Amino acid sequence: MAGIRSLLAHKMVVAKDTTRLKKIMEQERVFELFAGLNPELDQVRVQILGKESRPSIQEVYAYMIGEECRRVVMLGGYTPEKSALATAGNFKSRDPK
Repeated sequence: MAGIRSLLAHKMVVAKDTTRLKKIMEQERVFELFAGLNPELDQVRVQILGKESRPSIQEVYAYMIGEECRRVVMLGGYTPEKSALATAGNFKSRDPK
């Protein structure tokens, strides 16, 4: 809902609406990805957000995978708890009825 409000706050120009909307939606996806990451990755999050231009969701994902590989090599071993893409919190499976 906040995304719609922020979209309405910007004055849209018809010729640029699609590009602008796509960019806004992609940035929201990046922030949703950040919100679900383990607290161990706060430093990585800060590095990405500190960049002058905001990276795409694909670039953020690639960076997270690279960071996870680096941690596996440096710290040794792999456990799901240390996974860069493991999310914080519990998720209930949806029962399709």
